[in-house]
This record gives sequence, structure tokens and C-alpha cells, in this order.
Amino acid sequence: MAFTHIWNKRDLRCKKVILAAVLLFCFILPATGQKTVLRENYTKYDQKKIRFGFFLALNKARYKVQHSRDFTDQVSGQSSSGQPVPGDDRKIAVQAFPSYNFSLGFIGNLKLHDNIDFRFLPGVGFYRRGVEFVGSDILKKPIKGGREEKVVESAMVELPFLFKFKSNRRKNVRMYFIGGFKQSIDVTNDKDEQTDPKEIFRGASSDFSIEYGFGADLYYPFFKFGPEIRFSHGVNNMLVPDQSAYARAINRMTTHTVTLLLQFE
Repeated sequence: MAFTHIWNKRDLRCKKVILAAVLLFCFILPATGQKTVLRENYTKYDQKKIRFGFFLALNKARYKVQHSRDFTDQVSGQSSSGQPVPGDDRKIAVQAFPSYNFSLGFIGNLKLHDNIDFRFLPGVGFYRRGVEFVGSDILKKPIKGGREEKVVESAMVELPFLFKFKSNRRKNVRMYFIGGFKQSIDVTNDKDEQTDPKEIFRGASSDFSIEYGFGADLYYPFFKFGPEIRFSHGVNNMLVPDQSAYARAINRMTTHTVTLLLQFE
């Protein structure tokens, strides 16, 4: 209970930080573009073939849940065996809920063209995604209090490979679009801590996702700052097919993430 309270407080702080960062982005960009600039900052940056940096990121992550046939049969009022399901057992729901997380890492940038870069951003992300089960009974599993949350916590080593398509530089501002893919590997060692087969609910140890987004490069005298919004859609089924009622209620579970990155190069 105490852990949940602490995590909820952290979520609230993350929401405030994300809102402040987005507002800062909105104010900085117009101000940078409107200000009369006598000279371009950090011109040697664009001349380099290989560049390095680091990033900090905040994200909103959740699972996208596809219900199993057994669960939809229970909701529709008929079990897979053809027997009717009591009305009270049909007042159920299985739904994912979002959480706020953070990540950090390094930036490697290879210049392919004046307007195209290849980027590799290895990093570590700390995630907490969950699914809420609502109802008195789900697949013959009584739900205490009518509501229960199953949470999957993970520390992911993330390896994004991205192509960056940039506009021409206008004074000290450059807009861009970015896209590619990311491989993620869970390095936590708590997969075997859940021992009760009736309660177990686990996430897979690796994920592959498609990523795309947009941002702006803001040039300062000694560095380049790049705020970016990136969207990530997981391809792999992250559900471990255990035999608990929680796992059997779901057929497929993929990741969906929206990230605000603050990049320094």
C-alpha cells in the first residue's frame, strides 16, 4: 500500500514535469525563431561527420490489450462450452492503465547528408505498466473488492536505430522528423518471484517497436538542444501465457508509449 502511494506521488510529479517541459518547448521555439540573430551559433556542429551527446526522457506508457476468447464469451453471456454465464459475472472489464516513467542514455549521430542523419540512442528505461481487472469474477477467479491491479515493472535496456530527416537550418533553429525501430531487453531478475500459479501475471523479457516523432534543434553557442516528441508502438506480444485467470483473460498485450526527450549534443 505504501509503495502504491509513493508511486502515485511520483506519477503526479512526472505529470507536472512533463507539462512544464512542453510549455517550455512551446515558449522557447517561437522566441528563438523570432529573435533577431546577428550570427549563427555553433556552426561547427553541422560540419562534423560523427557527433555524440546524451538525453533525458519522460514518457507515458501503457499496454494495449486484446481480450481472449474465453473472456469475450464470459462477457457475451455464454461460455466456450455453451453454458450460460450468470449475469453478475458479465459485469466485468479488463483494461490497461497508463503510468509515467523515465529513461536516460547516450546519443550517437552519423551524418549521411546535409538533411539526413542516422542515430543510435542506447539507454535504460524504468517502466511500470499495468492492467486493471474489474468485476466479481473473471474466468472463475474471484476478484476481492471487485477491482484488482496487476503491475509489470521492468528496467529495459533500449537500443533505438533511427533516421532523422532535417529541414534546412534557419538561423539557430532546425525542424525535423524521425523514424525507425527499437529493440528493448528487460534486465530485471524478478521474473521468478511470483510463485502462486493462480496469481501470476508476467510480461515478456524483450520487445520490438516501431518509432516515429518530430522535434527541433536549437543551436546555442556551445551546444545543441533538441526537444523531441516520439511515439512508440510495440510489435511483440508482451504477455507470458501462464495459466492464471489473469493471463487467460488476455490474448495479446502490446506496448504503447509517448515520450518527451530532452537531448543535448
